[in-house]
Amino acid sequence: MYDPQTVLKAVDTHTVGVLALAGITIVGMALWFQQAFVVARRHRAYAFPIFCTAFWFAHDSSYVARFNQWFGTYDHWFPKLFWFALVVTSLTEMVYIGQTIRFGAREYPRLSRRAYSWLVIGAVVSGVVIWTMVKAALNDSLYLIAFGLTVAVYPPFAFALTLRRQSLRGQSALMWLGFIVLAAGWFSLTTIYFGPTFQSWQWITLGVFSVLGGFAGA
Repeated sequence: MYDPQTVLKAVDTHTVGVLALAGITIVGMALWFQQAFVVARRHRAYAFPIFCTAFWFAHDSSYVARFNQWFGTYDHWFPKLFWFALVVTSLTEMVYIGQTIRFGAREYPRLSRRAYSWLVIGAVVSGVVIWTMVKAALNDSLYLIAFGLTVAVYPPFAFALTLRRQSLRGQSALMWLGFIVLAAGWFSLTTIYFGPTFQSWQWITLGVFSVLGGFAGA
């Protein structure tokens, strides 16, 4: 795995490049998330697969909860910047959970609304449990690998949701464009600047498949 201090030194050495690609990543994420909210309201259908929303919320909120680690232990501008971004995404994911409960019940007519709501809440709790196990297994102090995993899980689960619905409800080309920009930005940033761990064939392949998955979705 990687050494956190080595990565942070690389960030300081290549500040302009890191900021440029991090900015591209954040712009893509903002477009993706904003469009997901808009499309869900327009189509009256939740935009993100339930597993993805639960997994992302567990990831982002756990990062936010480690405030002292970013502002005390490391005391570096890059994880601090990441913290502010994930505060926003954590709050946004709570909105997506609400949209999933509000719009999703009609897709499961055999369930009462109350039963469906509890199942969604149970999925969120399961996401926290699964994420806790994944995080414990990763030697990923700065959440760099973990963020890549949260990106990579989206295309296959989104395709599965599309196949189940037999329609493109809850999706748009602009939403997928945001995902492509996010995936390309993050995997480029980590591969170019963050050292050997992120230049392995496995990491590069994960990035390529994430971007290709975005184009397939678009």
